[in-house]
Amino acid sequence: MSTSVPVEPWQFTDIDALGLTSAECDTAVQWIDGTHRAAGPAAIAALLRTSHPGWRLVGRILGTRVGTALTWPFYRWVARNRDRMPGGTAACALPAAQREAGEPSHRSESVTLSQQD
Repeated sequence: MSTSVPVEPWQFTDIDALGLTSAECDTAVQWIDGTHRAAGPAAIAALLRTSHPGWRLVGRILGTRVGTALTWPFYRWVARNRDRMPGGTAACALPAAQREAGEPSHRSESVTLSQQD
């Protein structure tokens, strides 16, 4: 999927300038476009709406209140298991203390999506 929007790991982004906290970015992917902020599936929907027409349609559906509510459980599952996904690495894994304790977490390897005006 191609998009003209830059996608940056939040760890390498000036999140203070974007009005974000590390806790917000650690919890879910973030979308910032100057006037609109979104997190989790709503952020993914915003990104999809900047892509090719087929993906734009998916983004519009996902971005509805019902679409976002239905996808949060799946989003959280992916976030908890991101190191097991294709292309996942040890850097994607939860901290060792959380893995060993078996603590549930909604932590995800978030990126900050920012549309240039």
